[in-house]
Amino acid sequence: MAAESDDEEEERIDKAWEDAIRKLLPPGAPLPDEDHLDYSIAVDIDGPPITCRTPRSASDPPLDPDSLSVRTSSLFSPLSSLPIRFSRTDAASRSLGDEQDLQEHDLEEEEDLEEEEEELQDDFVVISENAVNFVNSEDVVSKKGDGIDENKSAAAAAAAAEKRRNKGVCWRCGKGGLLREREACIVCDCRYCRNCLLKAMGSMPEGRKCVSCIGKAIDESKRDSLGKCSRLLCKVCSRLEIKQIMKAERECAANQLRPEQLIVNGRGLREEELGELLGCQFAPQKLRPGRYWYDKDSGLWGKEGHKPDSIISPKLNVGGKLQSDASNGDAQVYINGREITKLELRVLKLAKVQCPRDTHFWVYEDGSYEEEGQNNIKGNIWGKLQCDLC
Repeated sequence: MAAESDDEEEERIDKAWEDAIRKLLPPGAPLPDEDHLDYSIAVDIDGPPITCRTPRSASDPPLDPDSLSVRTSSLFSPLSSLPIRFSRTDAASRSLGDEQDLQEHDLEEEEDLEEEEEELQDDFVVISENAVNFVNSEDVVSKKGDGIDENKSAAAAAAAAEKRRNKGVCWRCGKGGLLREREACIVCDCRYCRNCLLKAMGSMPEGRKCVSCIGKAIDESKRDSLGKCSRLLCKVCSRLEIKQIMKAERECAANQLRPEQLIVNGRGLREEELGELLGCQFAPQKLRPGRYWYDKDSGLWGKEGHKPDSIISPKLNVGGKLQSDASNGDAQVYINGREITKLELRVLKLAKVQCPRDTHFWVYEDGSYEEEGQNNIKGNIWGKLQCDLC
């Protein structure tokens, strides 16, 4: 029984071997004799193609080009994915003439290899764990000047944009005309004609912005025009659509001031401070990004280094501590610790306030004032001014 099972096993192996050999041969070809069997096996490994030659060392033995084929792959493909076809033959079966041909072919291949090495002298081969990457030295040198080239290209693009803007050219269709109306994007200032406006801005969910500019902060020079409809938009959209677009343009979160854009008394605002400043009863008008000073006791508000330009709600918890040189005053008279300007000094004299040099006053939100160190209200500045003006 054991002998029969062994015979069956040998027959099965022989049949499997014959089937495997038959698959390698052309259809209808006879099976070769096992004693004189001479065949080659090729295995193709599928992988991404590469665009460069595979690195080889001069010490490697020359390979037969007929039996070696490398499929191109990407520069960063792993080495394991490089498909290489190997062929092994019996060297003893070669004839003397074949050996001479092989030696001549090897010499030719060595010469070709030397030429390839000369071509690759300017290349660096970076070998990582799983990939071989080729870096050209010219590319390395060219990267050093990328910053300069980018600056030049940016300046050239800005000059071209200014030229197109002066000529009144539509940024989408390219049609010009100084007399034609154009609608500008409030972010990038690209201008579009009547036919291209809706195609370039879409439904305008954040106002007059290009589709690619949605979500970006607006150009601060265009903040005064927020919510103000143009004649061209009136010709393109209906009244209801214009109303919705202008409302979205004014109230959109992306179009509002950001807290880091405002610095009050030497400190940037936080989100809650900005909300308190904009939501108070008497909020500053036409607020722009910049540096401001704020007197919390009197409510005086102004740009840093300048005189006060308005009176807003007092006692707001915004910004830092008021500095003495906040308004860059030189009158040697102080109000709430800030040296006032000469224009403010004239206003005090107009209100008949006695203010010699080095006088320090406390001024409150209702206009009442007193000298520092004296708990005695001397009068009301705003009331005196109203009486004098009347």
